[in-house]
Amino acid sequence: MSDDAKPEGRGGLWGKRPLPSLPTLPAGKAGSFLPPRLLATVAGRAAVAWIGAQCFFTVEPAERAMVRVLGKVSSEKPFGPGLHFRLPFISAVDRAQVSLTNLHIPLFSVNTIDNQKIDLDINVSYLIPESAVYHLLYEVGRTGTADIRDNVVPVVQDRASRVFSVKNTNNISEQREAIQAETTLAVARALKELFKIDLQSLQIAKIIYGQAFV
Repeated sequence: MSDDAKPEGRGGLWGKRPLPSLPTLPAGKAGSFLPPRLLATVAGRAAVAWIGAQCFFTVEPAERAMVRVLGKVSSEKPFGPGLHFRLPFISAVDRAQVSLTNLHIPLFSVNTIDNQKIDLDINVSYLIPESAVYHLLYEVGRTGTADIRDNVVPVVQDRASRVFSVKNTNNISEQREAIQAETTLAVARALKELFKIDLQSLQIAKIIYGQAFV
């Protein structure tokens, strides 16, 4: 039997059928796996989700917030903790911390009535009431999220300097408690008048006398 007459078999070389050819991508669309309509749908949904996210903001328990729309404050009272709505793109959220803030006043120098130099190290704690949020955000310093600490430091230093400026260096040690109470009262009044914040405590941690006195 000649080779041409051999019967076809499933396992024979001559019995295999040719493999189907793989589809080819049209010219100019290599690497594109999604139809344009599907791509547009995905992009549209992503844009809607992003815009939706811009409509809401969260206020943490230690914060209060206010919203400006086209530069104007939209409410008189601050927003409390939780999820809130705002207009996207044309509004901005400003925040203020209202939890207890502990602030260290860097070492600074004061002069006594007898012209002696003393270095003071002071720590203060204060609270920002809700009634002060608008004042701090829009009437003190620059408009926007408030960090009042940079404003508190010079006030504490100034009021402490005033108290010590009328004290005699020889009497400071024995009058320390009274001097601290007087300084606390002076600082509390100033912070309330200037920033409407409540001083919780003031501690004169160190009183360092100058070499001339020692």
